[in-house]
Amino acid sequence: MVLVLCDALSRMLWLSSCPPPYEMGEVLGHWPWEFIQSPDRERYQAACARVLLEQRPQAIDLEVPHIGRWSVSMTPVDLREVRLVLTCQRVPVGVSALSQRQRELCRYMAAGYPVKSIASKMDLNRKTIDSYKHEVARRLGLTTTSLAAWCGSVRDWL
Repeated sequence: MVLVLCDALSRMLWLSSCPPPYEMGEVLGHWPWEFIQSPDRERYQAACARVLLEQRPQAIDLEVPHIGRWSVSMTPVDLREVRLVLTCQRVPVGVSALSQRQRELCRYMAAGYPVKSIASKMDLNRKTIDSYKHEVARRLGLTTTSLAAWCGSVRDWL
């Protein structure tokens, strides 16, 4: 996790750590969205402005070049020159590649439900659930046996 403190213009004043390949000196004083690809750049810039204007927290997922997908929580504050706190967490590889239905399957697997129960909860037959499991495992480059362990390790992101 990376904690970022920003000023009233959303420029970065302090970072708890700087993910490679970036160096602390090259990011401080800059806007966070300078390091994000379009179209996420415009969404992020607008979200920061909204948080500062409305004084309400907001969360957004972004793609950062050379680093990967991140989930960012933005919280307005009033601490001297600090006006915005960003809490950034890297989204585990593979989660963003899954559809909502596949994520639902993974949530049930992470909770330890057997295939028969998952099929009932998702209103599908067992063969469809098995097919979903094989497709998710294929997308992630896993075996169906290791898929349950992966689902458990990323349950907070599903």
